[in-house]
Amino acid sequence: MSKKSRTSKKTTISTKARANNGGMDASYRQAIGLWQAGRLQESAILLGRLLNANPRHGDALHLLGVIHAQSGHAEQAVEMLQRAVSCDRKNPDMLLTLGNTLNSQMKFIDAYTVFKKALKLKPNFPEVHNGIGMSLSGQKRHHDAIKHYDLATRQKPGFVAALCNYGAACLELHDFDRAIEKLSHANRLVPNNPDTLKNLGTAYLQKGDSVNSLACFSKNLELLPDDLGTLLSLASAGIRFRSFDEALNALKTLKSKYPENPQGYIYSGDLYIEEGDLDAAVMNYRRAGECGANLVETSYKIGKAYALFGHFTEAAAYYREVLDLDPTMASAVRELAIISENLDAAELIGKFAPLLESDAISDDEKVKLCFAMGKACDDARMYEQAFDYYTRGNRLKYCKFDREAFSNQVECLMAIFTPSFFQQWADIASSSVRPVFIVGMPRSGTSLAEQVLASHSAIFGSGEQQFWGDLTRIVCERLEADRPYPDCLSAIEEHHLLDMIRAFEEHLSTFNTDAARIIDKMPSNFLYLGLIGLLFPKAKIILCEREPMDNCLSIFFQNFSTIYSYSFDLGDLGFYYRQYQRLMNHWEQSLPNPIRHLQYETMVGCQEEVTREILGFLDLEWESRCLQHHKTERVVKTASSWQARQPIYTTSVERWKNYSTHLGPLQHALGL
Repeated sequence: MSKKSRTSKKTTISTKARANNGGMDASYRQAIGLWQAGRLQESAILLGRLLNANPRHGDALHLLGVIHAQSGHAEQAVEMLQRAVSCDRKNPDMLLTLGNTLNSQMKFIDAYTVFKKALKLKPNFPEVHNGIGMSLSGQKRHHDAIKHYDLATRQKPGFVAALCNYGAACLELHDFDRAIEKLSHANRLVPNNPDTLKNLGTAYLQKGDSVNSLACFSKNLELLPDDLGTLLSLASAGIRFRSFDEALNALKTLKSKYPENPQGYIYSGDLYIEEGDLDAAVMNYRRAGECGANLVETSYKIGKAYALFGHFTEAAAYYREVLDLDPTMASAVRELAIISENLDAAELIGKFAPLLESDAISDDEKVKLCFAMGKACDDARMYEQAFDYYTRGNRLKYCKFDREAFSNQVECLMAIFTPSFFQQWADIASSSVRPVFIVGMPRSGTSLAEQVLASHSAIFGSGEQQFWGDLTRIVCERLEADRPYPDCLSAIEEHHLLDMIRAFEEHLSTFNTDAARIIDKMPSNFLYLGLIGLLFPKAKIILCEREPMDNCLSIFFQNFSTIYSYSFDLGDLGFYYRQYQRLMNHWEQSLPNPIRHLQYETMVGCQEEVTREILGFLDLEWESRCLQHHKTERVVKTASSWQARQPIYTTSVERWKNYSTHLGPLQHALGL
């Protein structure tokens, strides 16, 4: 959660003497002096005497209001400031102070009205624009707030409070790039402000930038060693980015300083999930409930934990418990639909369809319900209703996919990563065959392939890792290049390559130190195969492929995040798929790495034969346990977690034909 900057204590107070009230204004100036010296009570007493003599002394009322606000007497502050404004209705500074005080009391609509009056008196007043922004942000009107933060920072360059609020609003809108831009600017102007660092760390966390996120939270912890919010943020980031030592240290401090804080136990449960300890995770989630955490959240967490480890019966029981506690929790409905094939679609529609037409739940929750009902209808062979719900869910979360930008990205990758470029650095690159990459489009069988292979005693499946995507975002910074990836690689030197190789090897060691092969099955690593091939040219790549119509339809039917902006529209999906094919053709011609195609339809039709071939490709002996992949105990976090734990089935082959009347735009985009 982002945090707005604190309202400034600096207030414009008039010290101008009035010719006809010399003695009175001398008392007023004395009161200002006491206030500036921090002697608030003495100043307030003097102002009280002055107001007894002249109840309409606007400046005295204003200063007394400020003192009440600083002393935590909010109601008295507002009363004094309103009286001050009534005495001097054309004083924008008094209106500013009143508006800021109302904002601090979360009376955002009243504050907005006051600020608008001030703006009429003084249009170019950056502090008022900042105040209006805070009023609008307080009402969750972040888009409108940003317009005023922008005006404030244009009218007053270097206005740190407005920059912080600007960044916080962008953070609320998930505009992480702009949030980082504004918050970084504020941090350069006033380094190491805890609120700025906390929001900046959160923006980097959401962006997936492990280095900068952890650096911000760690610095904040130096400044505020016992700060609850910072400890929680550092624990969260440490778990997300597999910096488990930092997460563990933060959690130890949390439990020492705040032993009854429920969020600390929730993060401890999350850390145990990463370490593969289901029992310890569940114990911590239950402890969180005992410490006051929302029982809906803790039951959902426990259900999710059981599902991640493949205990679907137990998971379903907890999801139903969640729905008993909160019948509108769409997340539980969605998870229940994912792990079940026997939900009553008609009952589900009757129970939850009315929520889609109400304001009782957010659009995000409506999206989850749409995908849950789409899944239930698809299982029940109610294909028309299923397609309608899936389409509605995608429209609710639609964000524009920039086809031209993605095409240019592919073009640039193909131009930079040529056979001669790989050859140039071949002597520096690692000779390790330990890393294995399973890539492809989402929903192409990558999770199934990993689950089958990870059942082998010499293979560890690490799931979908962000390492290579993160590296492409920060490599240019490390190279001190002013061009984006991959153009920045023209500045690469030997020590950069060695540093990146070492970083990935250390990353692998956080998973397993004994396995002969460690799989990273992030499908989108197909975009980063150039950097992978540059650093690890001996690493083997398994390219998962699936019939294009089935593959794209399965993506459309999955509730992906907005990172997958191409997934919400059938035309965009087809375009993305064609560009993906184009890039993969280039990699096959240019990469030094061995590549093995794995066709989903062949895998589900001839599992043993295909598995033997893949193990041979990885230079490993056959193990029959790979045929019992659905019994392998391990965490599976992907969208296909349920499917990957089932015995091989073929019902997803040619599934698109059930929806053929709706798929014209997809067929056209695929060129079929």
